[in-house]
Amino acid sequence: MEEAIAMTITSTIDDRIANSKCVGVIVDETTNITVEKMLITYLALQHKGEPETVFIGNYLIPSGTAECITTKIKDVLSGRGVATARVVGLGSDGANVMNGTGCARCLQGCA
Repeated sequence: MEEAIAMTITSTIDDRIANSKCVGVIVDETTNITVEKMLITYLALQHKGEPETVFIGNYLIPSGTAECITTKIKDVLSGRGVATARVVGLGSDGANVMNGTGCARCLQGCA
């Protein structure tokens, strides 16, 4: 039952992502209870002309480096059918690993 509900929700979100001309990525590095590094990910998109933010997932990452986080973001986007050319913004907490020469710079080179 839970799998059916999850598949329905995921399918609905994937449809909305596919129908949005552009998306914004919202990410933050977190740690779980066992102190593993995680990357929580949301997408900001348009649904029927209105802004919407959707939860994409909380992913295990091997390290908190810009390269590692950028790779995970690219993998997540690719897995949801989002070309990096459709990404128009990156929201984060402002940590150096995210901005400046970090993920923001790495993702700019993808477009």
